[in-house]
Amino acid sequence: MFSLRLRGKFSQLPTPLSDRQAILVNALAHLPGAQMRPIPAPEVPLSERDEQPPEVVLSWGDDRLDQILPPLRVGVVHLLLQERRESRLLLPRVAASELAKGRVIHWVDGAGRIDPGHLVPLLHWRGCDVKEGLARLRISRGHTAHQLAAQIERLAAVGEVSPLEVRIVIVDQLATMFSDPQFSKAEGRAMLRRSLGHLTTLAEQRGVCVLLSASRSGNPPLSTDHEGMLKRNSGEVYRIRSLEPNNRRSRLPGGETPGLSLTHEGDGVRHIWQPLPWNQASLLDFTANDSRESGRLLPRLIPSSSQPKGESIAHTARSAKGA
Repeated sequence: MFSLRLRGKFSQLPTPLSDRQAILVNALAHLPGAQMRPIPAPEVPLSERDEQPPEVVLSWGDDRLDQILPPLRVGVVHLLLQERRESRLLLPRVAASELAKGRVIHWVDGAGRIDPGHLVPLLHWRGCDVKEGLARLRISRGHTAHQLAAQIERLAAVGEVSPLEVRIVIVDQLATMFSDPQFSKAEGRAMLRRSLGHLTTLAEQRGVCVLLSASRSGNPPLSTDHEGMLKRNSGEVYRIRSLEPNNRRSRLPGGETPGLSLTHEGDGVRHIWQPLPWNQASLLDFTANDSRESGRLLPRLIPSSSQPKGESIAHTARSAKGA
């Protein structure tokens, strides 16, 4: 009875809403076992110094390709899905671009039959000493599927690849060895799955760009299971097809070619790229900051003409200026 009268008496007192909340909070805080939730701190906007560092991207080794294709990114597995051997027009350009910058490249040859001689003119045009550039190229070739899988596993091991020296690892014709009819399809799928897991670890945990190539019409041809596995484990997928009539084999790098059809599966946009022969350069090679000495413009040592015989024209220009 007393409690009812007391509650009614207090209910007649005018208490502001803010005071009621304070009384309720204090009462709950003194209850046995009560725990108060801390007040969240106000969100502080990130300053310019706290922003994430810029993403490291690599060049395709060709100014035109850098314009039409997304850049190669570290920490991502990129897949070049070709019909036959179209990637041999792309991979040497990517490798030469990194070697000319003083970087080390690991190139795993899975029946791709790499020819380092294709890098010589590309390194020479970039002003890189050919011997020093090729000395930074680490080539490993697996003669069997088990050797190839062991080489990839070793690359993914801790301490084997340093991101300070290596930004890209190229694996040419990865799935070819694992399609060997000498062992069962299940064993081939298992080895390919393990190798892709190691390459994903190499990209995501070591901060390296991994560039793969695989041929649909190779010997043996790429199976549907292997193609699906390659796509699922790749962050970026590019479909490459030669524009050669009757789908004939692409010519050797450096020779004339009708071009390639490049499609990025992320946006579905199809591009046509026609590489120039390696004895001439594109107009895109002109740079805005040309070197100057005593106020006189110096001609570039690398041919800067889209015309045939571009090297001869550049040499004549240097001779005319007394260079």
